[in-house]
Amino acid sequence: MVKAVILDDEYLVIDAMKALVDWEKYGITIAGTAMDGISGFDLIVKERPQIVLTDIRMPGMDGLSIIEKVKCIYPGIQFILFSGYTDFEYAKKAIVLGVLDYIVKPVTAAKVEEALRKALGNLGLLKSSEETRELVKEELIRAGEAAKENWDAAGMPISIEDIRGCMILVCSVPVQNLRIREFLNHSTGLKKYGVFYSVYPQMQMVMCLAAVNSHKEELQKSLEGVLRIWQQDYEEAYIGFSYAAAVQTKIPEVFAQAKQAMAYGQFLGNTQPVDYQMLRQSKRLPDNIQKCERAILEAVRVNRTEEIEESVSDFIMECRDKNTGPELVKHFVLETIYSALGLMKEQTGGMGEGIFTDGEETPAHVEVGRCTNYPELRSCFFQKLCDISRTMENVRAGGRKRLEIQEVQNYIHSHYRDDLTLFDLSEKARMTPAYFSSVFRQEVGTTYIKYLTQVRMEKAKQLLNEGYKVFEVSQMVGYENYRYFCVLFKKYTGVTAQQYKGVTKN
Repeated sequence: MVKAVILDDEYLVIDAMKALVDWEKYGITIAGTAMDGISGFDLIVKERPQIVLTDIRMPGMDGLSIIEKVKCIYPGIQFILFSGYTDFEYAKKAIVLGVLDYIVKPVTAAKVEEALRKALGNLGLLKSSEETRELVKEELIRAGEAAKENWDAAGMPISIEDIRGCMILVCSVPVQNLRIREFLNHSTGLKKYGVFYSVYPQMQMVMCLAAVNSHKEELQKSLEGVLRIWQQDYEEAYIGFSYAAAVQTKIPEVFAQAKQAMAYGQFLGNTQPVDYQMLRQSKRLPDNIQKCERAILEAVRVNRTEEIEESVSDFIMECRDKNTGPELVKHFVLETIYSALGLMKEQTGGMGEGIFTDGEETPAHVEVGRCTNYPELRSCFFQKLCDISRTMENVRAGGRKRLEIQEVQNYIHSHYRDDLTLFDLSEKARMTPAYFSSVFRQEVGTTYIKYLTQVRMEKAKQLLNEGYKVFEVSQMVGYENYRYFCVLFKKYTGVTAQQYKGVTKN
């Protein structure tokens, strides 16, 4: 069905218009109505109808202004304008804006139906062109080749045989940006290129295809407006781009490179656009990498948490200063974790190894692989090393009993989101619930429920610092009851979660 919307500041006119025409006969459904210009514009953006019937004079924004704004975003929409005024200036501007028909009230069924037939006739061509354009883009992105007949039907300003340059920009905010569409439709510098804009589940993408005589610098300058809009509209957006002076078969590779550059910027926490070429400079670790590893392992061996944290922070800082790429950093982190596990096995005779290999713990390579930025990786690295160091110390302190409690502590740290009962934890420690409660309190110095609450509250503080909303944090740390979480948080910290969020932000 073709979608249409009706905009008029008189509800009687809207009702009359809906009753005037047999819309189903024309394959049209009324997707919505609005009685002022601002609501009308929002309705169009939300519903993206193919046909808009609008009055000229409305509060908030007049019909001509709506048409002018919408044409920048969705040039294919067919506008039918009606008014109680035979004003020449209105009619003149309507013609300039490409309005399909101008109906002077009183509106009759014959006039509306004639205008609808024109609109449907035009849509037969416009819809085909838009669909073909989307098909061409997907063919190029996925396979690197588009059928010539599809390319020609999409109305590109260059021939498919002349493609010799491709620049692709991607942004990590996966929402449609109307300002981007407006810029791409109206930038005179882009008229000679084949330009595509799409929104994917993880990002926005702009692709620009150039003919023989175009170079990277020229394309980059033409697309500066896209980068500027993304940076202005989003406080935290990661942008990557790549270019190849090549035929269309290279386009999937350029797309993959642009996404890799975006992920690299996200990992570094760098909101400036990242050129894929820059990644060539990120293939090296800090020069003193062996010294870093020795310092970390020694801190783990002697169970000095502050030294572990300091060594890990020094390593991460050096990698950031060197712009070291994610894969290299993660590789070193995993090597060091496995070296620490080897040290633990050597120091304890293998007693604590089961805590990390019994299938309950998420494997280190999986946790490290999930990290998308340096703060996440630093936190994961530090936590793993502390778990290993704490286990070594507990085994040295003697006692299978202490080791079993340590196993439960590690389990709480990795499963705090779950509904952990006394029975679950005592079973994990291979003790009766009563005996487990007694041993846990003796070894840890507090009850298991207070310990669990402490772990959850510390995690909640971290998540609030990272910008999550209070109700989101409540669920993320295992509290379905939002009010109960707020009571516990205030009791633990002395301030409400909202107050804590405001204090740390300032």
